[in-house]
Amino acid sequence: TGRLIRNDGSSEEINLVPEFLSKENTNMVVTIDSNEDLSGKVRTQRTDYEAYNFRKNYKGINNQTYIEKLENDYNDISIKDYSIENEATDLTKPIVETYSFISKNHIEKIGDKFYINPLLFFEISKNPFTQEKRQLPIYYGYPSQKRFVIGMEIPQGYTIESLPKSITIKTPDGVMMFTYKSNNSENKIQLSVITEINSAIIHQDYYDGIKDFYKQMIEKQNEKIVLKKL
Repeated sequence: TGRLIRNDGSSEEINLVPEFLSKENTNMVVTIDSNEDLSGKVRTQRTDYEAYNFRKNYKGINNQTYIEKLENDYNDISIKDYSIENEATDLTKPIVETYSFISKNHIEKIGDKFYINPLLFFEISKNPFTQEKRQLPIYYGYPSQKRFVIGMEIPQGYTIESLPKSITIKTPDGVMMFTYKSNNSENKIQLSVITEINSAIIHQDYYDGIKDFYKQMIEKQNEKIVLKKL
């Protein structure tokens, strides 16, 4: 907490820990072709502390260097038509990134089937909590929401053999929640994946529950879409 002191000498105690959700929303449209290639467009919008952290981390880095980092971090995708809005002009507005991409590394072909991770290069693959016990609170800094809305178009000559089922995972107290929704229509797949952390600081007594939450979330994110050749 802190104390706000006014010009007239009055004061009050205020909470310095953010209570509102800072958001990162990503919309992605993906086309899968029969040559095991992916192409698509990505639009990511960051608000409040998510935008602040982006500005802080990438201040002074030119676009080409940043694009090369993205390409490397996302398993050697190729990015073009990159643009960014409100990077430093108006700090009250969200940062918006858009780009197109091509990937040759995100489809596994076995026989006549394609295996695809639904979140592609955005999935979490490693649990950040590996210790057996924790002595201190978990500090996230601010509540946050990460949301992915993904539309995939499958190639002609293929059909959907299996699709990860919709599920909601949450801690008993609702401090963290993961929602995964999937559906399909003809040759299109739609996914909505939301992760919410509703507290900036989580007591260490909740550590086992948080650790298990991440375990379940990672297992779900790594379930595959399976396409079969007709």
